[in-house]
Amino acid sequence: MYDIEIERIIKEIKENKHKSILLHFPDGLKQSAHTITEKLKNSIKGNINIYIWFGTNYGSCDIPLHLKNYDIDAIFTFGHSPFVKQNRW
Repeated sequence: MYDIEIERIIKEIKENKHKSILLHFPDGLKQSAHTITEKLKNSIKGNINIYIWFGTNYGSCDIPLHLKNYDIDAIFTFGHSPFVKQNRW
């Protein structure tokens, strides 16, 4: 089971007053999209637009940039390893 960090997402949305967000799931977590969306809607008071990307997804670097016309404030990606900066030299 993945740690979805729903409380961290709620805190980010409230602190930054996001009004429009995109949830970005890999194929293995797409079945959780409705549950996560409902938890967010129930925890955030006020008007917020939540979009879900159901297209192909090859990792957090595969962000659907063609959605830029939707005026999205934040994108939350799920199920990906964090980026780690490595100094190789």
